[in-house]
Amino acid sequence: FVEPALCLRWKGARLLFTPHYNSIPPEGNRGAQRVVTFWKHRSMVLNNQAALAALLKMVVVRSNVIIITPEYLGSGDANIWDMDGELVAAGTPFVEGLTTAEFDESIFREEHWIDRRKVPAELLDMIAEAAHSYPRR
Repeated sequence: FVEPALCLRWKGARLLFTPHYNSIPPEGNRGAQRVVTFWKHRSMVLNNQAALAALLKMVVVRSNVIIITPEYLGSGDANIWDMDGELVAAGTPFVEGLTTAEFDESIFREEHWIDRRKVPAELLDMIAEAAHSYPRR
């Protein structure tokens, strides 16, 4: 979900940690009339992390657990994206390891995002109204 990350970014965060505990059936989950394979799900998750980094101008650090059973897979990979959504460090799926990257500390002190104070208050009100009226189950 982008909303928690957006909330943190609006409060000044420049670094987002996203720990995962992903484990899905290797052949896919038939929920909601569709089959999501493990690799398709993994690709979607990694693309989402890159998008968060680029959209919110944050360094995004993702980690995951390794799960290998006949019923479930968790790739255990760790990845780090820079503020442009570029993958700067990647772990190897299904291999335990440590993934690191170094950044100049100035990127965490400087603003790399548009000035959110310039967003019209009316637009912020519209966003809040849309969020509150979104159907809940």
